[in-house]
Amino acid sequence: MIPHIPAIPRMPSIPNIPSIPRIFSGSKVNRQGKLAASLRDGFLDPLGINEEYVQEFEAVGFGDLSYDEFHQFRIHGITPSFIEELSDLGLRNLSVDELVELKIHGVSPRYIRALGEEGLSGFSAQDLARLKIFNVRPNFVREMREMGFTNLGIDELTELSIHNVRPGFVAELRELGFEDLEISEIVELGIHNISPQLIKEVRELGFEDLVIEDIVQLGIHNIHPNFIREIKEMGFENLTVEDLVQFGIHNVRPAFIRELRQLDIQLQADDLIQLSIHNLRPSFVREFVELAPNLQVEDLVRLSIHGLTPSYLREINQAGIE
Repeated sequence: MIPHIPAIPRMPSIPNIPSIPRIFSGSKVNRQGKLAASLRDGFLDPLGINEEYVQEFEAVGFGDLSYDEFHQFRIHGITPSFIEELSDLGLRNLSVDELVELKIHGVSPRYIRALGEEGLSGFSAQDLARLKIFNVRPNFVREMREMGFTNLGIDELTELSIHNVRPGFVAELRELGFEDLEISEIVELGIHNISPQLIKEVRELGFEDLVIEDIVQLGIHNIHPNFIREIKEMGFENLTVEDLVQFGIHNVRPAFIRELRQLDIQLQADDLIQLSIHNLRPSFVREFVELAPNLQVEDLVRLSIHGLTPSYLREINQAGIE
């Protein structure tokens, strides 16, 4: 027999919860179309994006925005007064994204006015953001103008700052005799980390007539004063800048030269370059020299070009072929 199961009691009825008023209603919903469509139904906004807030932006031309756009304004601290100040400085009809970008990178009306005092104007929002991102300060612009660079554009200013070219750097270059450098040449020195001190040291090693192109090439190929000093100590006293650059391109390093010197081979700069181009390493050259002591560098290069190895020559000798 199935036991009796008592009836389950009825759940108490849940009282009606009064609806929370909407932020916008009636005709105001239509007037704020995009925003009203984006607001979360039935919830007041915790950031205070309400009708009064929207009306403040209507006064500066930004009333008809989505909730997300007003949210961006709120979290980035974009105020109607900020927009008005930018407009007074010539930055009108900015988009929401442009205003947000300016705020994110700390571009203030004060910063824009300070740049204007140094002769810079006609900016776009993107220009200003770039200048701030790369830390182009008004006093930097002033100091560069005082050095004669009065027509620097946005691209040139940002390039100088990116590569840490400061006014003091330019002043030191001028003390070394580089009076009429173009901005592009100064930037090139910065890109390759060529300091005035490096130029001075290279000159002291006998390269007194350096031009900017020479200095840049030395920097590109990592030819520094210590490298030059080591090479000269090995007896290569009359090297040109082009010789040094070729050493750098083909990886002719002091250790490579020292190992070859132990083989009693007479070597000129061109010989070293040719050996390195054809990947004739010291250990490989040693094997050839042991088999044929009178080989010259041009012979070694020719053997390498044709794929003839020390083991092949050894087999020929063993076969009695001279």
